[in-house]
Amino acid sequence: MVKKRINRKNISENKSEDIKNTGKKKSSYLFNIKELLLKPDKFLQIIYSENRYQVLIKDFMLIYILYFIISFLAGLVFARPAITDILLGFISTVIAALIFPFVLAGIVHLGVLAFKGKKRFFETYKTAVYTLVIMSVYSIIMVILQLISWLIWPYDTSILQQIQTTQDPDLIASLALAFLSQPGAKITIVIYAVMSVISIIHGFIFYIKGIKKFQEISHGKAALAIILPIVILLVLVVLVALLVSYLGG
Repeated sequence: MVKKRINRKNISENKSEDIKNTGKKKSSYLFNIKELLLKPDKFLQIIYSENRYQVLIKDFMLIYILYFIISFLAGLVFARPAITDILLGFISTVIAALIFPFVLAGIVHLGVLAFKGKKRFFETYKTAVYTLVIMSVYSIIMVILQLISWLIWPYDTSILQQIQTTQDPDLIASLALAFLSQPGAKITIVIYAVMSVISIIHGFIFYIKGIKKFQEISHGKAALAIILPIVILLVLVVLVALLVSYLGG
């Protein structure tokens, strides 16, 4: 009996501690990156009571700037950019980190509203931010793997620059074949494709879990709330592009 009472007391204390920790406000949740990547349910519980835009904006901006820095350092192997290009790249990175989560959350929140989500826009935005953090982590890993691949199997990247500067379709085709004939280039493309697919799937699963939890809807509705508005938007963009091309032609 005494042991049972002690065990119940310990369980009760542990639950109280979990609730207390869940309610704590943090200046950043990037310290919980392990939970974000490997234990999404636990991470979602950690950020459940978070209601500050500035913390979320800072977290994504930090990880996205880190991605920019690593990409820049890796790019030095292939080219030496001008100072103005570096500054413009940094400024565009900061602007993108500030705006893109709002755009993604805004699109998805239309789906949330269509499927009777019960909470405000902030809850959709909160999940969008950390979905993008997950995908940014994969992008960082991708850059590092591609650099390692290039160091082991070097290939001529100047061919890509030639493709960008020419308008001759035949020359573009021959240059593309020349680039793909290099073993290192093939490996880099495979790394990019595999990591991109894994990143999208991981981010999508996390976003579904977050929308389900924060908007209090089912898994199926959460998935549709994410997919449908994005698909509709892409279809509209394609239709507008075709219309502009038709009118212009």
